[in-house]
Amino acid sequence: MWTSKSGVGAVVGLVAIASAILLAPRLLFSQRRKRLIARKPLSMRAAINACADEQASQLRSGERLVWHFRHGESTANVAEREAIAADTARGDGLTTERKRQECDSRFADAALTAAGIRQAEQRRAEIEGWQARPALIVTSPLLRAIQTTAHIFADDLSRGVPLVVRPELREFFPNLASSAGRPLPLLRGDPAIRALPNADVILAALSDEACAGWREEWDLWQANGQCWPCHSGEPQRIDAFKAWLLEQPSCCIATVSHFGTVNALVNREPCIEAGGLVRQPPEQIAANPFAWKLGVLPADGGVRIDVKNCGSVALVYEEV
Repeated sequence: MWTSKSGVGAVVGLVAIASAILLAPRLLFSQRRKRLIARKPLSMRAAINACADEQASQLRSGERLVWHFRHGESTANVAEREAIAADTARGDGLTTERKRQECDSRFADAALTAAGIRQAEQRRAEIEGWQARPALIVTSPLLRAIQTTAHIFADDLSRGVPLVVRPELREFFPNLASSAGRPLPLLRGDPAIRALPNADVILAALSDEACAGWREEWDLWQANGQCWPCHSGEPQRIDAFKAWLLEQPSCCIATVSHFGTVNALVNREPCIEAGGLVRQPPEQIAANPFAWKLGVLPADGGVRIDVKNCGSVALVYEEV
């Protein structure tokens, strides 16, 4: 059927108007959608015990105080130290042992050492005097983080503080075998999980029902399937976690994750500059092949937050 140019123009114009009308609510929604931003200076472990209650008491409407904890010493941490020591002792400048240890599948989803459990129990004692307690506890689905959570927050979990497992908090560093996880059925059947304080609470948080929103993809490929490094190195996980965090009503939240994850969380916030820290440019960071791996830092570089095993960083997030 023949149509005049003016007729075609009219149709195109009507389609454009209709599309604009349909898209307007979405655009308006996206402009009004809130985000969480941590603008205030960060508090390192040395100061957190002194300021936790003060920070919580000064929270304004819409703000959240989030403690980001790192897990305790793992078997992979010990093996890495031993590999570095062996390379150093050899004196040839090569990193043979460290590279071998990084690829060793025996350290996949590494567990805490006895020393790591002691670290977590010591941290539990250190925060016992907090008047401000987390109203929500969130952990990575990797074993060492779950174990650390169960020990540090044993008292809170016993009092009924909700525990949630989120895959966004898994470790970064997709080149490390220790960053791989395990499907939830294997985690639930691990004797180390069943021996934890509040094991019933941990198992409930790992249940198919509690993890329904993400367990299928996790079990199929994100945990340790063929493409798990893609998920491990995905920087968008941080934005996804913050979007999830925004939906939670709790204003005091504790997370337990990993060195790379804590660094990725902190380095994507303007609190780095507010805390007086200076970002290293990407090319300077890339000069050290062991300093950072895919996904940890944003494109404009960042700062190494040297959070120790069972150490923590406190951030005050505000809605913008």
